[in-house]
Amino acid sequence: MGIFSKFINSKDVTNQIARDSHLLKVMDDQTVKRMQQTLLEMYKDIKPVCDKYDIKVFLIGGSALGAVRHKGFIPWDDDMDLSMTRKDYEKFKKVFEKELGDKYILNAPNYSAKPCHKYPRILKKDSYYRAIIDSNVEELHRIFMDLFILENTPDNEFIRKIKGTYCNFLYMMSWEVFIWENRNKDVKEFLSSAGKSNYYVRIIIGFLFSFHSSAHWFNKFDKAIQYNNDHSQYCCLATGRKRYFGEIMRREQWLPGVEATFEDEKVRIFTDYDPYLRNLYGDYMVIPPKEKRERHNVCEVRFSHGKDE
Repeated sequence: MGIFSKFINSKDVTNQIARDSHLLKVMDDQTVKRMQQTLLEMYKDIKPVCDKYDIKVFLIGGSALGAVRHKGFIPWDDDMDLSMTRKDYEKFKKVFEKELGDKYILNAPNYSAKPCHKYPRILKKDSYYRAIIDSNVEELHRIFMDLFILENTPDNEFIRKIKGTYCNFLYMMSWEVFIWENRNKDVKEFLSSAGKSNYYVRIIIGFLFSFHSSAHWFNKFDKAIQYNNDHSQYCCLATGRKRYFGEIMRREQWLPGVEATFEDEKVRIFTDYDPYLRNLYGDYMVIPPKEKRERHNVCEVRFSHGKDE
């Protein structure tokens, strides 16, 4: 895999490094189950608020795969990914503090003073979670759920290509600045596991664009991916695993969604979920061998401030 491909497919590269790294905490089955229980409790807090304000929330990625294949969590999975349209997300931001602020933090571009990622993240206050590549702001070391915004895209193919290329550039560059700002010996060792060039090229890019903070670039990226046409033919998950061009489908394939079962909850997944999941995972109904399963880059997790895990 070439250097540029490593950046565009950084999720796949990070997963491979994570599987091989000695720096990460391997969650035992009991800890994974407790993480899943915590995430499901978070969802049960968030979903009624969304219903109250007519906000449609979807399970995506591995969570959608879990709903289809396992009727719940993928047994070894330790995260839960949500999505909503940009229009619904704007409503969600306005009511978040009032409805959920006692228990949760919404850390997001163009919302928080110091966003820690390219997309919104809902953090559980009474918890602790530290990853290898993480913000140096201690308050943001929390168990979280990621929120991926479904964006409208231009109907004109040429304009869409220009916009998508610019967004992918900002995606890559903003993250390298974040790595530069939060670099340490563990980050160096972790990223160098995929080859020293993987680390040094990222650091060089991060340094070259560090004339603005990662927060500035995350905000800029968040604005760039937006497109004000709620009737466009296509929509995309620009912050998804395959970036702007890799997760585009026609609007009617995404929306309005269909009902599925996830553990003891009725949830919503995208309408045409089969091509969506095949695009991400191939033959997604086949359970992958243990060595191919995703492993997230967690170093430490506590489910409350008083107890280590």
